[in-house]
Amino acid sequence: MQMGKRVVLGMSGGVDSSVAALLLKRQGWDVVGVFIKGFTNSRLLRGAKCNWLQDRKDAQRVAAILEIPIVTLDKEREYFQKVIKPMLRLYSANQTPNPDIDCNTFVKFPVLFALAKKLGAEFVATGHYARAVKAKTNEWELHMARDKTKDQSYFLYTLTQKELSKLIFPIGSLKKGEVREIARRNKFPNWNKRSTRGVCFIGEERMKEILRAKFRAKPGKIVLAPRTLVGTHPGAMFFTIGERVRESKGCKFFHKELRKERLYVVGKSGNELIVDRAGSKLLLAKCVFIRKVNFINSYICSRAGSSCKLKARVRNLSELREGKLLNEGKIRNRWVFEFSKQTEKLASGQSLVVYEGSRVVGGGVVSKCE
Repeated sequence: MQMGKRVVLGMSGGVDSSVAALLLKRQGWDVVGVFIKGFTNSRLLRGAKCNWLQDRKDAQRVAAILEIPIVTLDKEREYFQKVIKPMLRLYSANQTPNPDIDCNTFVKFPVLFALAKKLGAEFVATGHYARAVKAKTNEWELHMARDKTKDQSYFLYTLTQKELSKLIFPIGSLKKGEVREIARRNKFPNWNKRSTRGVCFIGEERMKEILRAKFRAKPGKIVLAPRTLVGTHPGAMFFTIGERVRESKGCKFFHKELRKERLYVVGKSGNELIVDRAGSKLLLAKCVFIRKVNFINSYICSRAGSSCKLKARVRNLSELREGKLLNEGKIRNRWVFEFSKQTEKLASGQSLVVYEGSRVVGGGVVSKCE
């Protein structure tokens, strides 16, 4: 029991953070709920939808049932400056960013830890499906959740030892079905609420609509590898590596037979899309170069430097694939993950996260693939 110790809990209005609040209270914590208002003005980002008023109402109703205080923090300005603007800038530069990771790194956790310090709370908690485990070395490790189908450790690879030592993931050892059942038994009004989808704080994602609302069409060439001009597209920033090009996405082909071809983006050259047919080797990569690398544990970092075998995930919940992590010519914070077998090619700006068993070693932002 943690009688009287205060913890600040991020409450989104969803079932996961609601059950997290219940579990913490049962353990004797003095729980303070926090609803972060990150995005409300769809006029700033047409194509985005956010039901923040309903989400806050759901969080407040659960807090009332549990008899815990809940506060609302308006962090819309910070969210727009630190997540949305960089996201749009990277898309305009033909990269494919991951705003959910940036949201955790630059908004959500800094806000929760700042409030915890202000309120004299020793710990911060969230409803993420992940686990923080103290190792024999006395360092803290980030592990996958018990429910591998809901695991969110991919989004948390930027966490530091200082943060992990003060973080609690109350539902990390539960299955999603168990979480819903706990909420149902306790008559939470949101027990069957659909899990959030889309960009962090924005909600339902229509990324193509968001990009088209912010950027003017910039028609360019579609080139079938190696150098055959086959059509035009509305703008390279609207497409990512591995994405199929279609007429329904604004593409136009010079020959009717190409309309039915399964053509996928294998590269970009300025505003030119380079495509190839399904099954092309150009859609695969053996090595992924990453920058802005964060290692969660110091001893994992040293083992990685000696080519220790690991597995990597190229997007949330994608297949874990074996390989090894190597320092890129001893350049600081620049690494290469070499897959044992070729895997799908990644776009610059995406995140690659490395695991050893269930433990998150760390990750970084993709700079190129070979």
